[in-house]
Amino acid sequence: EALEEILDERKNSPIASTPLLNTEELCKRWNITPDTLHNWEKKGKIRKLPLGGRKKMYSLKDVLEAEASGLVIAKAG
Repeated sequence: EALEEILDERKNSPIASTPLLNTEELCKRWNITPDTLHNWEKKGKIRKLPLGGRKKMYSLKDVLEAEASGLVIAKAG
């Protein structure tokens, strides 16, 4: 039962309905290395989502806001 409750919570979480990018997708979009992305996380320029474990995900909303602020220019195509 406890596992079912946790899964229900995650399914109904705002994160579950948010388009997400993983590290590889974001680095490709921004043409940067994972090390650069990690440094930007530490400096607060981009926020990773707290999903637990080692997997990092980034909300498309945060990515678009970073792009709008001039942090990076997304590659065309």
